[in-house]
Amino acid sequence: MARKLVTKLSNRECFTLTEKDTLKTASNKLQTHNVGLMPAYGEDEMLIKEQIDIISFYVSKSAGK
Repeated sequence: MARKLVTKLSNRECFTLTEKDTLKTASNKLQTHNVGLMPAYGEDEMLIKEQIDIISFYVSKSAGK
């Protein structure tokens, strides 16, 4: 059973957010792909915690509507 779950999860497509994503597009991507989080990348590195917190707050509020 666990082997099937690991195989299923390891074959999922990877989705990411970029600095070009708006809060709305980030929220839509999370809801469309039915995931609770996505790696968020800027030009040279991952987004900072404050940027990710802002996106998380917006997504949680949007999902509650």
